[in-house]
Amino acid sequence: MDYKDIKALLDQYFEGETSLQEEATLKEYFSQPTIDDRLASYQPLFQYFEEELNIALDDQFDDQLLSKLDTGNQKAKVVSLRMRVVYRVAAAVALIMAAWWSYQSVDTSGIQQQNDQTAIDWSKYEPQSEEEAQEQLAEAFQKLSPKAKIDWSKYEPQTEEEALEITTRAFRKLSSEVSEGTTKATKEVSKVQQLGRYFE
Repeated sequence: MDYKDIKALLDQYFEGETSLQEEATLKEYFSQPTIDDRLASYQPLFQYFEEELNIALDDQFDDQLLSKLDTGNQKAKVVSLRMRVVYRVAAAVALIMAAWWSYQSVDTSGIQQQNDQTAIDWSKYEPQSEEEAQEQLAEAFQKLSPKAKIDWSKYEPQTEEEALEITTRAFRKLSSEVSEGTTKATKEVSKVQQLGRYFE
């Protein structure tokens, strides 16, 4: 074969597009003692491939491997079941003591007195009828925005397509927030699992 054909086959070979027959042609070409000087740099590569194909393991390989894998001389670290139980009980006692100490260190008497003084009887503010509730709601909106009266009718969708678009956007937002929440929950669960490894 001439230089152009071999060069084209080499390009295909390095792109991974040659067939087995074309690869055999390349191996045969580079196994010749004399090749084109422009392709001489590829000859050691194909010679290496041929040499690697002829490598075989000797009979002693299995024995050498098994001797290195023999773990009979190594002692395994044994943790008894009793010690595991003791560690877990000690951790549980430590957690209970820490919770008790933190509860005792908080002064709740002042908080209780403050709650008693600021207790509000909400029953006298509850509306007695539906009309009274609507009036109270209208007054609350006026107090919140006395200058700006909101005309909610302009925010209502005018067509079914507009309503569908608004609903679709709402569901997309909900979906992204649920996905974000799931990701956060997964991270927290993995942290708890890592913490649980200390108690095993």
